[in-house]
Amino acid sequence: MLDDSVPPRDSATSSAVATALVTALLAALLTTALAATSTPARAAEGSSGAAGYTTQVIASTNDARVRNDRRTLRVNACLQRTASRQAERMATQRRISHTARFSAIGPRCGLRSWGENVAQALPDDHGRGVVRQWMGSSDHRANILRPGYRVIGAGAVRRHGSWWVVQIFGRR
Repeated sequence: MLDDSVPPRDSATSSAVATALVTALLAALLTTALAATSTPARAAEGSSGAAGYTTQVIASTNDARVRNDRRTLRVNACLQRTASRQAERMATQRRISHTARFSAIGPRCGLRSWGENVAQALPDDHGRGVVRQWMGSSDHRANILRPGYRVIGAGAVRRHGSWWVVQIFGRR
């Protein structure tokens, strides 16, 4: 669902590249720290597994944007909450679906444009893998690479043998 088109940028700025590198480094450090502190048998099922998965989704999304001369996205707390709730809702209902009352996201989070990607992924998949799959779909790729977006939120829940994943983009 795309809204309010913005013309593409010519190239990424050096600060965007630096931000992407820092984001990727932080994601790697967070994933390593979470793996080291989680209990081995249930690590992927607990909140640390979901946090690591979500971190990978955001880092991989920013990596894709930098490779395509787009700005990196900043994490937005309102979009994080909304995406996490939708991931939980999809897992509970055992079906992928877009956020109920999608039109309310913008006003609630102070955005003038927004979009959403949802997925059900294999239990042994990871955040980078789901972004790779989205990049293979023209509509999902368009959301990831939309030049006007500046903020992102992502949520993931592992339940019923799947990861239920949501990412929401926006611009203030």
